[in-house]
Amino acid sequence: MKRNARTIDRLLGIATAGASIAKARLVQRFIKDLANVITLAIATGFMVGAFLIGGFYLVYQWLIRSGLDPYAAQILIGLVSAVVVLILFGMTASYLQRLRSIPGQIIQGEFPLSGRLNRLVDSFLDGLLGKSL
Repeated sequence: MKRNARTIDRLLGIATAGASIAKARLVQRFIKDLANVITLAIATGFMVGAFLIGGFYLVYQWLIRSGLDPYAAQILIGLVSAVVVLILFGMTASYLQRLRSIPGQIIQGEFPLSGRLNRLVDSFLDGLLGKSL
């Protein structure tokens, strides 16, 4: 339960900072760009998968034509495919772990832009609340 509360606190902190850091258009542009990157990453993943499948099929055909038994070739290609999947899974898990650490860095002030962001948020809130210089 405490873990969920910490996660919610982090998300609320990010949402508060995001809402007060920039204007709505900048946030909208960021969200659109993020959606475009995600879409392109998915499309690229499908294309890389298609190339891997084609490459494995070509290697399988080459192994058979070189005199390897078809069952041995299937086992070899299956093992190589499993290793490739494990490597890609490990890389994905590594990047997800890195992404999970970003909210904590922002809240704890470890983010490289934290000083400038804090000044920007303070200026925005001063203007919003009507403080005069």
